[in-house]
Amino acid sequence: MAITRATKTERREAILEAAGAVFARDGYERSRVDEIARRARVGKGTIYEHFGSKENLFCSYLSHIVQQNTNTLTEHARHEDDPRKALGDLFRGLITSLEAMIPLIGLYIEAWNLASKRKELREYVIATFRDLYTPFADQVAELVREGRRRGQFAGHRPSDVASMMLAIVDGLAYQALFILDPKDLPRMARRAERFIFQGLEARP
Repeated sequence: MAITRATKTERREAILEAAGAVFARDGYERSRVDEIARRARVGKGTIYEHFGSKENLFCSYLSHIVQQNTNTLTEHARHEDDPRKALGDLFRGLITSLEAMIPLIGLYIEAWNLASKRKELREYVIATFRDLYTPFADQVAELVREGRRRGQFAGHRPSDVASMMLAIVDGLAYQALFILDPKDLPRMARRAERFIFQGLEARP
């Protein structure tokens, strides 16, 4: 029986899901393709047929998770008309996503380690993270511009606000990995949100 496009897609998704579980548990270096194949219930050759190598599978998994998070994040503020409320929803959505992604932060560090060894991989990893950051930054900047038009925010440069908001989230992410109790993230997020809006409403 011929393999349908849907079956190929389902197999690819199953491989990516299994890869994510194994990479998160063991890290990239210690992960084994045969263990990923076992969890995905496919042959080892099927993984190489879809992805070519463990390194390509790792990169594909990063792209996959980045796309999932990008879709989730930008959805948080899409249905809110008030720019201030929408920006708050977007920030809280990012923190909520961050709580779920803490186990994956170590993989991002490994990705940068791999990228330091090969130029083509470095360019791929940079592009992958740019795909995550850019839609969020664009949406923040647009909400800040609209808030300024409505007199809610002072005259801060929208791109600066987006960069600083991302910097706060990234900082919390790495603190949660090393020194901050992840259970404390919601409280820290509320404080960070207050700082952000106090800054937005103050004259630069």
